[in-house]
Amino acid sequence: MKNRQQWTAMLAKLVAPMDATRAAKALSDMLPMLADFPDAAFCIGSLDAVATKCKFAPSYAELRGHLADWWKQHRPAPIAITAAEHSAADKKLVTDRENRESWEGITAAQVRAKVAAIRVGILPQHVGHWFGTALEMYAPQHLGLLPPEWLTKPPDEPANVVKLRTAAADIRFEIKRGEPE
Repeated sequence: MKNRQQWTAMLAKLVAPMDATRAAKALSDMLPMLADFPDAAFCIGSLDAVATKCKFAPSYAELRGHLADWWKQHRPAPIAITAAEHSAADKKLVTDRENRESWEGITAAQVRAKVAAIRVGILPQHVGHWFGTALEMYAPQHLGLLPPEWLTKPPDEPANVVKLRTAAADIRFEIKRGEPE
């Protein structure tokens, strides 16, 4: 059906063929009260279902009841949102919650054991700084167990990286519009 007006006009012809004009007027007056139904509910299938249940022009309650019954059985199923469709903000919230939960209940003995393991591992200053940052976010009550050097920023980057970043910042890009050459 092209629109709701056509739907009601067709219903009037089907249920009151001798007085279709008056029935169409009465049914079209009911349309504002049926605005909560989506356009998809006013189709050939619903027209057939409502018309077969009515012997005469239906009252508002009768029309609404038959249309609602048909729509409950034929409305499209809701589409489930998959994990891939979550926004970046939703993913960040989930990750933050999982991180927070993983740090809940950490004991002082566990922190001391982790400090000892980091000290004998590779790049203890950098790994220690990372561990200190995480501990500060999720279990700040245990910060006193960390070596003080882990609570400061890690050593600066090597000079050649700083020079490269400075040079990259000075590069200007030209934007040309039109046909490529």
